[in-house]
Amino acid sequence: MNENLQERELKERIELIETMLAEGRHSTESWGWVFVLWGVAYYVAIAWSASGWNSNLAWPVTMVAAGLVTGALAGRNAQGRPRTGMVRQSLRFGG
Repeated sequence: MNENLQERELKERIELIETMLAEGRHSTESWGWVFVLWGVAYYVAIAWSASGWNSNLAWPVTMVAAGLVTGALAGRNAQGRPRTGMVRQSLRFGG
């Protein structure tokens, strides 16, 4: 009886670990656009500053614009979604 209970508990723990890994992969995939956005912003700022046209404004304007776009899109993506498994679990059980 005790061995059966331990085996079931072990299986539940493995399933939890697999679920957490899958959620982590999904989260990483869905936030990959941030790396692309900031990479593009970096190269835009370099090109702008090299062009000589208002080059003093290139980095501040580009980085602030990238920050605003990141904030706007991240806020839109995160609406209505709990951030972690613990938050999801507490919302599910009313705690």
